[in-house]
Amino acid sequence: MRVLHCIETLGSGGVERRRLSLARYLPESFTQALICSKSFGGLKQHLESHRVQVTEIGELGSIFNFFYYVRLVRAVRAFKPDVIHGAVFEGVISAVIAGIVCRVPVIIIEETSAPIYRSNRANKMLRILAGFANRVIATSPAVYKYLVTEARIDHKKCQMILNGVEKPLLPENFDAIKFRLALGIQPHELVIGTVGRLHDETKKVSILIQALAELRSTSIRLLVVGEGKDKEVLKELAKDLKVIDQVIFVGFTNEPGPYYAIMDVFALVSSNEGFGIALVESMYFSLPAVGSRVGGIQHIVKDGITGLLVPASDVMATAKAISTLAQKPEWRIILGRNAFMDASKHYSPQHYAQQVLELYQSFNHVTS
Repeated sequence: MRVLHCIETLGSGGVERRRLSLARYLPESFTQALICSKSFGGLKQHLESHRVQVTEIGELGSIFNFFYYVRLVRAVRAFKPDVIHGAVFEGVISAVIAGIVCRVPVIIIEETSAPIYRSNRANKMLRILAGFANRVIATSPAVYKYLVTEARIDHKKCQMILNGVEKPLLPENFDAIKFRLALGIQPHELVIGTVGRLHDETKKVSILIQALAELRSTSIRLLVVGEGKDKEVLKELAKDLKVIDQVIFVGFTNEPGPYYAIMDVFALVSSNEGFGIALVESMYFSLPAVGSRVGGIQHIVKDGITGLLVPASDVMATAKAISTLAQKPEWRIILGRNAFMDASKHYSPQHYAQQVLELYQSFNHVTS
């Protein structure tokens, strides 16, 4: 079977990493290729090392960009796919239009977010595109709910396939104690960590900073891994609340593994989250979580089993959850162990690839 993936940019995000999982774990009888607007970073080389041909065709820009569609159709016709699989909005548009024009037997589209601010016009466009697809993949229960209730896509056409997440790697001979000390973290200090874009409208790192101030404990540190437009605003907030010495901003990294390895608790208190890849990554490091009861987070964190759920944007509840875990180290270990087992069972890239394989094979009668 010949499968063509369509995405927007090939960088280091979750959508791109799931294409790599499919490259690694689908049988060799599958021939795969990928079309994107542009690529950066090393993922292109990783895909090509797994026999996935990557073609860059330039940015779409406008949905009326005629020359983009000419390049797209030319690339699709050259590959002659049995299945075209588009993910994220531009990838979905490309997959559906090229699938129709090139008469690709099977069109699959994949939605990875549950946007609360998407316009009715955008929802209508997604619904129209879904009408031409054979199947619409939702990568979490929150996304499935969005597709059926907000985008109003026929539930018979939708299928949930949970995100597959790779465990971030650790450097050879990694020493967690030395790494903590290099960041100025003492052995007795408890580390609450978070990983993600510093876009506070959704990620709400400000809630964690305010919760830290409420705790009034100098033995708790907040480790913030990520970059974004609100970094300086968050630093100013930490200064105003007199906890700047307890907050460590380490910026963006392609290798978050060492940072997960020195955390004691992971926190993701977003106002909205379609899934939460960083949350699952943390589970592979046996970390209990404090998560907001929204979107995909509330389905990943099992309250009282793998972590604690709190109401979104509730500083006091967040502070109380952190305090509870800080005071109960034995319980942290139990929750963390449960988190590791849950992630390994439900969110492994092998599990994701197996489900996608079964979906592709369900259309054998169409492609043969």
